Amino acid sequence: MKTKILLLALLISGCDMTATPFTPPSTNDIEQCQILVTNTTQYAAETIIANDVENQSESNRGWVFVDHIKPAQRGDINFRCNLEKNKVEVWAPGAAMWNEL
Repeated sequence: MKTKILLLALLISGCDMTATPFTPPSTNDIEQCQILVTNTTQYAAETIIANDVENQSESNRGWVFVDHIKPAQRGDINFRCNLEKNKVEVWAPGAAMWNEL
């Protein structure tokens, strides 16, 4: 009975119980993305770092973002991984779009 009252109160208050709260990618997710990018591109694993800004954004749910840092501070290359689909994409600045590798 208490459960039914609680559920009714939550429904009346507008609480959406089906929404999954956003959680940023875990360390393990980032490591899996680094491995996926390294295997796909042959870049050294030491040059692939997490993109903490993109990984904290709720609008990027389902993606893990990492960057390849070029030597001599010549910029970086942005990658994102969808680990569920085993998919890697790279950002193409000239086309302003993500391209699957």
